[in-house]
Amino acid sequence: MAEEVISVVDIASKGVVIDTPPVALAQNIFTDVKNVRFKDGAVRKMPGELLLNDVTGATGQAKYIAVWENPNKQPDGVYYVYVTDKVSSGVVVGQQIFVQDHLGNKVDVTPSSLNSGNGFQATDDGWQHTLFSGGFTFIINNGLDKPHYILDTPGNTSLSNLVLAELPGWDSYNVSQVIVDDVFTASSTSVFDLGQKVNFVSNYITVTGTSNKTAQAGSPAGTGTVNGVNFVPGSFPSPAPTITSNNFQIYTDPATNTTVLVIGNLTVGDSVKVTIDSRNAVTVQCGVVESFGNLLVAGDLTEKDGNNVIRRLSGVVRTSDLAVPGSVPNNWNPFAAGVSTADEFTLSETNVIQDMKSLQGNMYIYSTDSIHVMRLTGNIKAPVAFSPVTDEYGCLVTGGVKEYDGRHFVVGSNDIYVFGGNPTTIQSLAKGRIKEYFYDNLNPTHEGRLFILQNHPEQELWLCYPTLASTSGECNEALIWNYRDNTWTIRELNDVMAGDVGPIKGGGIPKATLTVTGDSGNAGYTNVGTREVQVVTINGDTPKVTGGTEAIKTITVSPFTSFTTDVQEVVDISVTGDTGPNVVNSVETLEFPSGTSFTYDYTQTNYLDGGASAIINGDASIGSVSFPAISVLGTDYSDGDTITIDQFVAAVRDYINDNLALSDFTATAAANVLTLTSDVPGPRAFSTSTFSISGGATTNLVIANTTAGVGVYGISTNLSPAISMNFSAPAVAGVHAAINETITLDKNLTSQTAIRDNITLFADSIVIILSLIAA
Repeated sequence: MAEEVISVVDIASKGVVIDTPPVALAQNIFTDVKNVRFKDGAVRKMPGELLLNDVTGATGQAKYIAVWENPNKQPDGVYYVYVTDKVSSGVVVGQQIFVQDHLGNKVDVTPSSLNSGNGFQATDDGWQHTLFSGGFTFIINNGLDKPHYILDTPGNTSLSNLVLAELPGWDSYNVSQVIVDDVFTASSTSVFDLGQKVNFVSNYITVTGTSNKTAQAGSPAGTGTVNGVNFVPGSFPSPAPTITSNNFQIYTDPATNTTVLVIGNLTVGDSVKVTIDSRNAVTVQCGVVESFGNLLVAGDLTEKDGNNVIRRLSGVVRTSDLAVPGSVPNNWNPFAAGVSTADEFTLSETNVIQDMKSLQGNMYIYSTDSIHVMRLTGNIKAPVAFSPVTDEYGCLVTGGVKEYDGRHFVVGSNDIYVFGGNPTTIQSLAKGRIKEYFYDNLNPTHEGRLFILQNHPEQELWLCYPTLASTSGECNEALIWNYRDNTWTIRELNDVMAGDVGPIKGGGIPKATLTVTGDSGNAGYTNVGTREVQVVTINGDTPKVTGGTEAIKTITVSPFTSFTTDVQEVVDISVTGDTGPNVVNSVETLEFPSGTSFTYDYTQTNYLDGGASAIINGDASIGSVSFPAISVLGTDYSDGDTITIDQFVAAVRDYINDNLALSDFTATAAANVLTLTSDVPGPRAFSTSTFSISGGATTNLVIANTTAGVGVYGISTNLSPAISMNFSAPAVAGVHAAINETITLDKNLTSQTAIRDNITLFADSIVIILSLIAA
């Protein structure tokens, strides 16, 4: 056979393109890459990772890291801020924060009294931070607790002087929502629909104006004290009642499910103001907080009175008072009177504020599918103004915006794009290249863990995200965009939770002292650090060299992985396992106290439970189930027998399986450990559970969670995808027509022979020889 040598040049200028079919691409475009960088006209291998250090004092997994470029540490160093799980008796009870300098010294700055000593509430994907006061202030937020800050003093270099505290004036105010503020006219009605159903457990209604009004019982009166914490209004009557005195009555309109007021003694020209006031001072959670000039801005707010939500303000941003130089703002209360400039603004009624980033002197606020701009006005009484930019683009998650070169790199809900400050600058960076690949592979259960890094030396932006193969949610892949060459590449990540960019100890910062003797004149000696590069192999194997058009490749296709070849080849496919469906099930282990025993009171003479019992508590799908010894042991043992913990656990196992005592769980036992495997896919959680010996001690069971199966939570058997293969090739004159065929395998095939026989390929002509190797 005649062979033709085809020269392919300029192989590094286009990067990787996955979305476009290979037959439509030029010969110098890659359709799949891993762990390479397109640079200086060549394809280069990326360096690997090195361990920076272990966080001494941490009891759990690291969840977040931020580089704090504190002016007191410049130019030689920085602070690193870590968030780690706090683990007690094998259970995550909260999270703690450490600050470390570039020399490896570190300190735990978690407030000791926060959440009863357990630190911050635990979250995997809610952490974010911002800098303020010229970098002297570090502000960190997790979306659950109050934002906290560290205000460093100029000249301080001691870690022990760093104090993490709540932002002052953040909450603890009473909400006062103005619902009506108007002047009564001849055409006005005395009936006012408040447009919401008031929760009187947390709120009450106030009517003021020309004459203040007092709440009185209506007809029907409802139940409880009028306008009180136990008040339930009666239904709005027809016709509406007439009230002649300075009173108002409260009803519920069943047709609109809203609270309605009938206000008495209103005459033309009277002013009337209706407010809904919170009974108690509220606490406030925010999804994101960012600095802007000499104020702070918070978005995606929730006001709560204990566990009761007073207002869910997902599309609202709030600005703080202006801060004096060297301090942080001390007031966020939008209801405060006087000189306060703190305020709140509703930007979207339907979307969630996801992220905020400054650009060219303005603050751009991204909701799920809109962008607004906030500008400084120079007016001390109204320091900011807002205007919409677009309702067509937004941001997918918090952390999905990164500033570079005076523009924003944005991960939107359905595209990755660049934004330069106005709608005309919006341009897709991923369409036709890696857009479909990214959104098809992004794990929807854990998309909130996505984050972006800017690699300045390489002029790259790293979009780090969890793929469908990341069943526990860590980021296992990075799509990397070179913003100088406009090329994409792909890098594998080693289960990363968070990241930031900054100098590291031993990473090139010069610390040596040079002493030069015997030198005359000015030689201009310079002490320059060297850059460290760690060269690693990805899997320890030597890559195989493939040449010619009849080369054979051996590939291993793992779950949720695609393989692409665009040359004429013989492809051997080795099939193992089955064709699904495969789902993820929760597996819980409950460890009972080892070495424990009790005396079986079968006759229940002394103890109605037979001498011992276990109580297993779970989420709403599980409930709370009690296992008294008299029920689980039954007649298998005699009165007065000594029952070991292993015997009791085995009896609980049998009782669960025989009586379906725990809905949709199958139990197994090994010594003092009870393992419960969920029979349905998806997350299921157990909470504090106990084992008690009657008349003796009560012990908490040690609970641990794992998963069984392949996939992600939330995919049921019916939704589990089928295995498919696509074969495509361009037309070759005199040999075959163009090929684009997809093979989809049936589900529930476990025999390798059955899988082989299930594959059919319909094409007029094909140059790919497909041989299926039965294991």
